[in-house]
Amino acid sequence: MNFDKEEDVTMRQTIALTVPYSNTHRTAEENLGLGYLAATLRLAGFRVEIIDGWLENLSHEEIVNCVVALPNLLLVGISAYRSSLENAARLVRDIKNRISIPIVAGGYGPTFFDEDFLAAGFDYVLRGEGEKSLSTLACVLSESGLILENVPGISMLSMGKVVRGSMSHCVEHLDSLPFPARDTVYSTIHSKNPISVSTSRGCLGSCLFCAVSAFARQHDGTRWRERSVKNIVNELEMLHQKYGAKCFKFVDDSFLEPPRGEIWAESFSNELYLRGLTEISFRTQVRADRLTNKIVEILSGCGWFATGLGVENWSVSALKRMNKGASIADNFLAMEYLERHGVYVQMGMILFDWDTTLVELKENLGILKDLSWPVTKGIFTETYVSAGTPNERLLLSRSDVQQKRSVLGHLEYRPCVPEVDVVYEALRLWHRSHSSVYDHAINPITAPKAIDRSMYRKYHDICRRLYSMDLVFFERVLEMAEHGISKLDVQTETMVQVSDFQTDYERIEREIVLLDQVCGIGYSAYPNPFLGET
Repeated sequence: MNFDKEEDVTMRQTIALTVPYSNTHRTAEENLGLGYLAATLRLAGFRVEIIDGWLENLSHEEIVNCVVALPNLLLVGISAYRSSLENAARLVRDIKNRISIPIVAGGYGPTFFDEDFLAAGFDYVLRGEGEKSLSTLACVLSESGLILENVPGISMLSMGKVVRGSMSHCVEHLDSLPFPARDTVYSTIHSKNPISVSTSRGCLGSCLFCAVSAFARQHDGTRWRERSVKNIVNELEMLHQKYGAKCFKFVDDSFLEPPRGEIWAESFSNELYLRGLTEISFRTQVRADRLTNKIVEILSGCGWFATGLGVENWSVSALKRMNKGASIADNFLAMEYLERHGVYVQMGMILFDWDTTLVELKENLGILKDLSWPVTKGIFTETYVSAGTPNERLLLSRSDVQQKRSVLGHLEYRPCVPEVDVVYEALRLWHRSHSSVYDHAINPITAPKAIDRSMYRKYHDICRRLYSMDLVFFERVLEMAEHGISKLDVQTETMVQVSDFQTDYERIEREIVLLDQVCGIGYSAYPNPFLGET
């Protein structure tokens, strides 16, 4: 039920849920988290307005004006990453300069950096999943005599010190949640973006670098939860019938976890067929060790056309350091199955960490040269040391690793082996010079865009050409490092190569722009902020 359509709308208290404009290398997509929060709050009797500045391309001033114009405003909620804290803090300041209103932050960034968000001017931070905690906070603020500390997952300042309430419980039975509000669905469709759908939450993996697992540990509950097949397909059917949606992005961190296997895939496929949803397409994120040829065959037959696959590394020793569950053999088989059935693969890679060796880099280069199907967002990838992860604790315990806290909040480091550091810096320089081309080329497949299926192959072909060019440079730099060429000389050679290839990258960028025009899609993004300073 959408309470905003009721006659007493002017009498009820209003909650504004906002997203600041984000300076990111990603293109704007539907904020499904806000959709779930809005639906839950409306069931509790509140009026909710979603003001998505990022998706709807609103200026800072427009967001502020929209918020302060709302009647009976009780609370403002802002969804922000740690990397967008500066924009979020400015939003808090300018809203509070106009009206006196409590402002709360939620999401991954606030969960792990609650002190930073409180210091930036937020009144409250809600850690972990927010449906129950935000509804409770709204009720506390709207009724006298209730205690803020009783709000699950709350962080706030008291006498200059951070006070944290007990951790919130995760939603164990996802079918109990209302379908997320779709206030921004027309902006999503107009942008040819996919409709986001969550079929599960969490992941059963134990990768040391993973913020998803760290986020799950913030709760009392199971690490992976799923919706029933009928509940999922009910939502897909509603979205198709009401909005004409055909292209979906399943935003699950791990789409296939036990008990999802071949029997589940058959059940899901059959339910889609029975509902007449035979023309939909969807993208996922999966683990290699969860795939069989039969699963890929079934799901690709009912619309699965693209996936992210967290391979991470093609060296056994590197996978062991990461505590990856999937083996090299699992990764090879997954690639084989997905290529056989034409499912496009964005291969997640982590080429560097602080203990990477030249042998590991050579192992990776050898296998990457043999792969004919996956695409990547460029050759330079490293372990991102997120707050709250085992990797962060591990790195902080190492006195032999050069490290610092970045302005974005995560730990940065240098590889321990000098020759590896030479390759690391060269590949980073190379990647930074071309990152906007990588992000632009892969965006229609990974976002993905709701375009004709035949056009995905054209973008895929461009991504594969970029992939091949990266490997040529990777091999050249690795040879220089093995021969003991100094970092300065390698960097000089890198910039020469960047200049030599500039015309090629400019030509590819023009090809992508022309494809975008044919498909009727736009592209607007900033350079990747996570590549660090050179």
